[in-house]
Amino acid sequence: EKLNIKKDQYEVQMLKGVPKRAFQDELIQNGTLVRLYVPFAQKWKYATAYCKRRLAANPAMAAYIFKNILQKIAGRR
Repeated sequence: EKLNIKKDQYEVQMLKGVPKRAFQDELIQNGTLVRLYVPFAQKWKYATAYCKRRLAANPAMAAYIFKNILQKIAGRR
C-alpha cells in the first residue's frame, strides 16, 4: 500500500512446509496472491545440496525439521 503497487502486479512466494500459515492467511485475506514454492529434485545429490544451502542460510530451520520428525514419530501428524 505504501508503494502504491496494485495487487495484481505482485505476488508473494513462500517455501511450502515453513510455518507461516497465519501470515499466508493474512496475505490472502488482503487480496495478495500467495504461491507456495515446492522444492523438487530428480537426484538425491541435488536434493541434499539444496537442503544444505537452505540450512546454511537459515540454521533455525534445523530445529523446525527436527520437531516435525519427532511429531511424526509420535503420531501427531
